[in-house]
Order: sequence, then structure tokens, then C-alpha cells
Amino acid sequence: MRRAIIGAVTLLGIAAWAPARAAAGPLPPPQVETIENGLRVAVFPDHRLPIVQIEVLVPAGVADEPAEGAGLANLTAQALRSGTSSRGAASFTADVERIGGTFSASASHDYAIVSGAFLARDLDAGLELVADAVLHPVFPPDELERIKRQITGGLIQVQQSPVATAEERLWGQVFAGHPYGRPALGTVESISRLTAEQARAFHHEHYRPTRAVLAIAGDVNPAQALASAREWFGTWSGTVAARATTPPPATPHIVIVDRPDLERAEIRLGAPAAPRDAADYPALALANFCLGGASWSRLERALPPAQASLTPLRGTGLFSLAASAPPESAAAVASRLRAELAGFLSAPPSADDLARAQRYFRSVFPLQFETLAARASQWLAADFYHLPADFFDRYEASIAAVTPAAAGAAARHWLDPARLSIVVVGPASRLRPGLERLGKVEVEAPPAALSAGAAPDERSKPTPEQEQRGREIFAAAATAHGGADRLRAIKDSDVSGDLVLEQGGGQVKGQIHQMRKEGYRMVFTTSFDNFETRQILNGRQAWSRTGRDSTQVVAADSGQVAGLRSGFGSDIVHLLLAGIGPGTAPALLGHDQVGGRDADVVLLTAHGETRHYYFDAESHRLLAIDEPAPAVMGRVTRRLYTNYKTVDGVLWPMSEERQVDGTRIMTVSVKSVALNRGVPDGLFLRPSNLQTTAPRPK
Repeated sequence: MRRAIIGAVTLLGIAAWAPARAAAGPLPPPQVETIENGLRVAVFPDHRLPIVQIEVLVPAGVADEPAEGAGLANLTAQALRSGTSSRGAASFTADVERIGGTFSASASHDYAIVSGAFLARDLDAGLELVADAVLHPVFPPDELERIKRQITGGLIQVQQSPVATAEERLWGQVFAGHPYGRPALGTVESISRLTAEQARAFHHEHYRPTRAVLAIAGDVNPAQALASAREWFGTWSGTVAARATTPPPATPHIVIVDRPDLERAEIRLGAPAAPRDAADYPALALANFCLGGASWSRLERALPPAQASLTPLRGTGLFSLAASAPPESAAAVASRLRAELAGFLSAPPSADDLARAQRYFRSVFPLQFETLAARASQWLAADFYHLPADFFDRYEASIAAVTPAAAGAAARHWLDPARLSIVVVGPASRLRPGLERLGKVEVEAPPAALSAGAAPDERSKPTPEQEQRGREIFAAAATAHGGADRLRAIKDSDVSGDLVLEQGGGQVKGQIHQMRKEGYRMVFTTSFDNFETRQILNGRQAWSRTGRDSTQVVAADSGQVAGLRSGFGSDIVHLLLAGIGPGTAPALLGHDQVGGRDADVVLLTAHGETRHYYFDAESHRLLAIDEPAPAVMGRVTRRLYTNYKTVDGVLWPMSEERQVDGTRIMTVSVKSVALNRGVPDGLFLRPSNLQTTAPRPK
């Protein structure tokens, strides 16, 4: 949750996410009514802004996929906007944009959510669009193949990340034999096999009204909202059976995912834990926070920067411990993590530690309701997991009521060191000798997509002619933007501008400032009202500070460092240099249109990242880039570049629009660009008050 609120935003770089403060505090109880077809409708009136949020929850998550359909739930959800019985994909997108709305759909482990945000005056039009996508999708094969290519690109990026690989493989080990153990987005191989017929069958079986819930939040009249829900969703029909939810117990294992290229191993330990509706879940969550969720936790004091986390599900949950270390130390770190857990279970958290955790949980609780979408989604999740109707009203009291003895009892009940599986990603030859002293070790090959860097089908590799044309197009683009020599001569840059985030038919405005210096050094600052986040990258280290007056400086983990390094290479200079350097192999894939301009489409895989570049076929300017969305794995971010101006001989885009799956989420207007002005080295120095880990509520 915290990352969703203060998450990374880079200028013309990483994706942007920040709160739209439409409202604050938990929602009052909704008006809930079950209409004739079994659909439950929950209406949350909130008249502070003239916007409305529509959310449809359907029990169509990863846990509902057939054994041969890994990734089918996510593919089906994403394909809902790809065409209905009355609209093609382009018409659907145009109709959403015509009324200034947004539309998205995604699937989690337990359910899928279909969302729309519109102006309140467009409630009926918005409900009709959302209903059309939920009730009448047709899954055109050509559109489905396009979405599959996007998901595959995201999966390749995920599989290149040792952090993501370790997390995914831990789920597979802890929940072996159950759908929870499958990769939530599928695999490159499973996605390639999925068909439109499978998506239609999955939709037909699981997108039914009897276990679905429609939430309407915002500036609405409840009676009118219920009448409109009946009008547009009343023809929805069919039933869906409840599923068994509790996975069978898995035997603990030790697994190495061989990555010979890594100099640090990613270490994960995990076991099944409490479901979300467990009576003692609040006590367990607080205990987990004291164990490894805060900068002052037991693991941080004993083995920084190790962390502990809980992921609650229906019928079960996942408890995990995370750390990284040199390969030769991985076995010792895994043993130490188990020992620290055992020690933690032998005595309850101290009264002081528990009080700090309780204060933090109470302080962050209101942040979960800062947008209409978040507020509706929180209620839907609580409803899905059968939490009491007064859960939100009683939350602070239930947290305050937990005693050290209760927290210790919950931890002992759910967390058993003997049940922990161990997953380590790193060089097997250096990991295996130590880990074999802990038990029998299984060694797995690295993810298939890691070495391929592209689709697994060898026949899909670019031809030499495509690669030659790709190099020629990149060379022409470098010339059009100022010349390769001029681009290579840029050693530092200072860019600032205005940022607008689109959410729920409204906008959040802020400022953005980014300074780069060669050697993967970057200072990145975003400001919204009085809320400021500063992130600093220095080679392979990074840290952040949140709040203008905050003195807390927190070290980034390996995944955040990787994201910032990716953001460093996402300005116009590095994007172009990536395709003209030695050893690169850009390939012309074909032609398309972007903003009414004919474009050459070039595929480039460099530094572990795969992007599709769209160059103006006539002027060779960069028009757009498609890449996997860093905040939404398996989906695609498109960055559109316009309003070019010449800065010190370099053609620089002064405007950028960011889209996720065709929905605009952000625009950036650059106000100033300075090149080679001497960004001081001192800006990137490691601060003396650095903490190892930020608090992370779960």
C-alpha cells in the first residue's frame, strides 16, 4: 500500500502512481441490494467531487484457472476491452475516451476486478460501457494475439529479475499442486498456447452474476444508481459454483534456481499461513511487522536488510522471509532466518515494539481510502473474504486490543520454522555446497525466457535482413535527434516539468525534477501539494526520502535499484544510444500508425529490457515506445512523445503522454532542459543517516 502512494515516478522514465485525494477515511456502510439475477450491487454516495467509480468483482482469479491454463485469468481480464458484440476494440476505447473516462481490468489470485471511472454526469454511459465489456466480450483472435505478445514481453522482463524469480518460485513451492502455486501471469510457454476459445470458455464459466458484486462509489443518488445497474446488468445471467480454497499441505523443499551470472543470491523462505478471515489475523499481522516489517524489527536488528511479509488469501495465506547475500553466504543466511523466527516464537514481541507497530498500523489505515477506487476496492475485498460488516469501523479498536501475548500466540499458531521451504536464486555451483548441509537440494534451470530474451519459438527470431534494417533506422533516428556523437557527448542533464496524473475522471497535478549523470547516477524528485519524494541512485545503490521535512533516508532494495537503473536509461538520449551501441541487434518488425503518422516498428532488447520503438517513417523522430509496465506486470506502458524542441543541438520531446493498455494515466510537460551544465557529484553521495529498510505494513 505504501509503495502505491509514494511509489517511484521518473521524468520521461518510470511509470507514475500517486494518490488522488478525492476523499479520506473509510466509507460509510453502502446501500446493498441483490437484483433479480443474483448480482449484488453496493452504492457508496460521496458528493465531494463530481466523479463516479465503478468496480465489478467476479470470482475469476488464478485459483479458478484449469490446470492447463496458467495465465488464463489475467489474459481473459485484459481482453475484455478488445471488442464486444456491439463494438470493436478501437470503438470501445474511443467511446471511453469520448466521455473522459478510464477503463481497466485485471485478475489476482482470488478474483478479477473490472473498473471504470467517469464524471458523475456520465454514470449511465459509464455503466453501459463496463457492462458491455463484462457481459459481451467476443475475444477476437487477432486482438488476443496482440495482448499475448504484450504479456509475453512483461513476462520476459519479470523472468530476468532475480527478485521476481525468487518470489514466483516460492509461491510454486509453498502451494505445489494448487492453482496458487502457478505464476499469476502464466509463463511464456503457457501464454503462447492459450486460445480465444479458452478465454471464451473461462469467461462463460466464471463471469456470472451470482457470485459477482458491483460497487458504485461517488457523486450518485443511490436509487438512480440501483436503477441504472438493473438496466445495464439486469440481462446478465448464469450461475457459478463455489470452489474449494484450501491448498493441500506441501512438503518443505530446498530449491536453487541456477543463475550463474549473479554475484548476489536472492533468498526466500516461505510457508502457508493464515487466511484473511482468520480471527487472529490482526494479531498475526502485528507480530509479522515486529518480526520483519519495519526498520526497527527483529530481523532488521539481527540481519539487515532481511524482511518478513504476509499475503492473505481465501482459505490460506503466504508467510515469507526475504534476504540477499553473496552466494557462499546464502546457506548461513537461510539458517539464520530460520533461527531468528524460532527465537521470535519463543517470546512474544515486547510491549514497546507492539505499541510502535500499532501506532503505525493506525496511522496508515486512512491512506487505504484516499481515492474512490481504493475505497470501493477495499470494501469489495473485505466482502469477498467474508470479513464482518463492521470491519472498517472496528479496525482501529481491533488493532489496539492486541496484546503481546496474543501476538505471540498467533505467531506460534501460524508460523512454524520446520514448515519453511527455501528458494535461492543464484549460481548453483556456489550455492549448492552450503545449502546441501541444510537438506536435499533441487536445482532448476533458469527461466526459459531469460536466455532467449524474446519469444521462445525459434522461428520468431528476427532475420538478418530485419536486423540490418533495424540498425539503419536507429542510425537515422540518432541523426535526426542531433547525431550520435552529440548524444554520446552528453554527460549530465537537468530536466524539470509539470506532471498530471489522471484518475477517476479527475486530475492530480504536481512537479517533477530529475538530474542524471553518467555512471548510473540520478536524483529524482516528485512533489504533490506538500508531499515530496526524492530518490537517489548511485551506481548499484539507491535510497529515498519521503516528505519535505523528513529526516528519514531509507535504502532501496534490489528490485527498487533495478527500477531506478531502468529509469536512468529511459530519457531520449539513452533510449537512442541503446540501439546504436556495439553488440546491439535492433530489428525492424513492420509498420504501424502512431498519432496519424506512419511509423517503423523496431524491436530492441538491451540490458535485459525489451522495448518496441516507433519511429516516424519520414522524419525518423521517436514517436512512441512500448514496454512492460513496471507497476503492473504483464501489461504494457506506451509513452507518446510530442512537441519536440532543439536543446543544445539535441531534439528533445517537451511533452510525453503515458498510457497503460491504451488508458492515459499521466502527462508530463517539460519546462526546462539543461545539458552538460555540471551536475555536482555530491548530490549522489550516500547519506550518513541511511536506514536499511522502510516500514512496510501488510
